Amino acid sequence: MNEEKWKKVAVAMASITIVAFEAFLIFTLAQPTINFVNDSPDPVEVPGYNNVTANITDASSVYIEIFYPDSTCMGNFSMNCISNAYAYAYGVATWYFNRTYEYPDPLGEYTYYVKAYNATGWSITGPYSIVVQDTTPPFSSIKDIPYWNNVAVLLNVTASDNYALANVSLWYRYSSDNSSWGNWTLYETDCNSTDGWLFSFNFPNGEGYYEFYSIAADVAGNMESKTVADEIAGYDITPPITDYSVEPAMPNGKNDWYVTPVNVTLAATDAISGVASTEYRIDGGLWLTYTGKITLSEGGERTIEFYSVDNAGNQEEIKSVTIKVDTTPPLVTLQRPVPGYLYLFDRQIWPMASGNTVIIGRIAVRVIAYDADSGINNVSFYVDGILQNIDLTPPYEWLWRGAIGWKYLYAVAYNKAGLKEETMPISVFIFSL
Repeated sequence: MNEEKWKKVAVAMASITIVAFEAFLIFTLAQPTINFVNDSPDPVEVPGYNNVTANITDASSVYIEIFYPDSTCMGNFSMNCISNAYAYAYGVATWYFNRTYEYPDPLGEYTYYVKAYNATGWSITGPYSIVVQDTTPPFSSIKDIPYWNNVAVLLNVTASDNYALANVSLWYRYSSDNSSWGNWTLYETDCNSTDGWLFSFNFPNGEGYYEFYSIAADVAGNMESKTVADEIAGYDITPPITDYSVEPAMPNGKNDWYVTPVNVTLAATDAISGVASTEYRIDGGLWLTYTGKITLSEGGERTIEFYSVDNAGNQEEIKSVTIKVDTTPPLVTLQRPVPGYLYLFDRQIWPMASGNTVIIGRIAVRVIAYDADSGINNVSFYVDGILQNIDLTPPYEWLWRGAIGWKYLYAVAYNKAGLKEETMPISVFIFSL
């Protein structure tokens, strides 16, 4: 009885063992099962990443095969397993693959397949899809330029995009008065960034005021939108005009000479960019920046050269004005006769013991006259206050004869500006028939 019982127990145990072994074979030798596949985010905004996850049973390795939008193969990539106790116990695991999509990855719909493998073979699922897109507009701006210009200006645009730029366009608008503006106008489109986004702007509307902005477009068709200028500039090619005025307004001496100091005022105007500075120099000296009235007090024919420069860098041609100033009377000396001497028929004989000046016969009265500025105009000879002779050229002389008695002799020198100076009168006794 006991023997029969043990036989039944042995048979039962053997059956259980066989069932367990069969279950083990089924568990260990079955092809992998791909339970589900997810990817996120989708769509992918470049530059951005996408993560593909797959829940798979009984896989020893998993791969993802990705195809470009044109159906060419990007590659066959290994997926990574997230191992945990559940995966070890039941053979179910999560596999993942992530990748960043950016330029030059093509935009569009990518397809992919997930392939799981174990010793019994392969399981494949798909196709799945991922959309890679660019919906973000690019950005551009114009680098700073000088405000005033008198030649074409090079505008340098910086532009960026989260994927790839297609072109950059330059737009401008014009105003003649910096108040009323025309419409925005396309100037030029640059499709080649190898030398940067550069535009040589030649101010097509001429002198006046300009506003600019740049518009960038990317290869996905996104385009930035602007309504406000990036940069402003003025264009001025006309030099300023400088005029002068003098005080006194008219010469107050003879022959266009001034006999008092002269104040010269320079006034410059520029209709567009405005006057930056006025420069001047006197008699070929150093150039100076004009800050106020120029006073000419030193005598002579004084020449002032001047010009102005505007804020756009335009320089007018050098102008000049010559102003004749003489504020000093001439120098004059009675050279002959010498006081206290005896003269006999135009010959100086000897000094008189009495100190008197005595002239017997005729005598050539001679005067030395000099004027450094306007020059000597004439020398007039007087006896007892009565004009006797006027000499216009040096040597300044007068032949005195036909007089008898004590006389007062003097001379007056006049310069060309009308100023005069006279010699000290000398008392002379003359006996000349």
